[in-house]
Amino acid sequence: MPPFFSIVVACCNVEKYVRECLDSIRKQSFADWECLCIVEDSTDSTESIVREFATGDSRFRVFTEPRSGSVAMPRNVGMANSVGEYVVFCDGDDSIAEEALTKIADGISRRRGADIYACAIWEYRDGGEYIRTIDNFSHDAPDELSGHDAVLLLYKYWIAPSPMLQANVWRRNFLKEHHLQNIPGLVWQDSEFFPRALYLAKRIVPLHEPFYRYRRHDASVTMMAHEPGFRNRQWAVIFKSLFAFHAAESKKPGFDRRIAECWARLWLDLLYDYWFGWISLKMVPRQMRWDTLNMLFSNGFDDLKKLAANTTLARRSMVLAVELYLRCPMLAWPIEQFFVKVAFPLAAFKNRKKGALRHF
Repeated sequence: MPPFFSIVVACCNVEKYVRECLDSIRKQSFADWECLCIVEDSTDSTESIVREFATGDSRFRVFTEPRSGSVAMPRNVGMANSVGEYVVFCDGDDSIAEEALTKIADGISRRRGADIYACAIWEYRDGGEYIRTIDNFSHDAPDELSGHDAVLLLYKYWIAPSPMLQANVWRRNFLKEHHLQNIPGLVWQDSEFFPRALYLAKRIVPLHEPFYRYRRHDASVTMMAHEPGFRNRQWAVIFKSLFAFHAAESKKPGFDRRIAECWARLWLDLLYDYWFGWISLKMVPRQMRWDTLNMLFSNGFDDLKKLAANTTLARRSMVLAVELYLRCPMLAWPIEQFFVKVAFPLAAFKNRKKGALRHF
């Protein structure tokens, strides 16, 4: 009989935290689970600690993999080898709250068969100081909604929902049916995975259960300092995938244009910010911004233009500016000045008048 939960734990150089992580799983009163520990090559005792937990408890399964630089590949390996009805993602430096699996299983039993059960995350500092609770859905959200309705609800105020995969419990067959995978090596893989998964889900049930304890510490892959241009390289990969996803989905019968409007508002604003905002212009050399934009648009601008067709004239005009920026290097400086001194201030003025929260 397959277990109810498959808990996928990504582990690499987390000897300081992994015992607490696995202990939080082993102590759950709800015992119908398997824990797949994917250990990437580590320079500390992470693997030996994980194998210690697997000794004498067959629910723990250990997989070893080469170092990949992010949790994307370990999560893919865990999904491929899991057999449970529902998948829970956990990082080796985090933990699961006491009695969490019991509470989630109770919530699932009340509304069986959803693709995503949206829970919540407790975020805290390494020393234990509470920071905040992250829950994508307010408590007055519907008890159940489709993925399309979820996109429209969460993007209503032009603010990106938290993309953290750990905030949700996933029906394994849903992940399998849609071939949902993380992009290997991508550090901020949640930002690429979550928008696709949210849209594809037929049923989403918000449980609001704060079951996951997310630790912020300087040594984590997502928190460590990165060189200039790192963010642009990450988002070049993310946007390239998301723009292509929209282009493919928008061809299908019955595609809801309101979805495209939501995506265009958020994704294009982020694109313009990350490459032409004053922080980027100050911190990231122009050549790096050129190189990463060329990564993003290596297959041309068609996918971007299809997405931009669903938004305002102001955002669409920025597409032309981005294309000129790449094709005509002599126009680089005036285009940068146009964004900083004209486009952004004008958009901010308009948005202050109408109470909007984002740029364009």
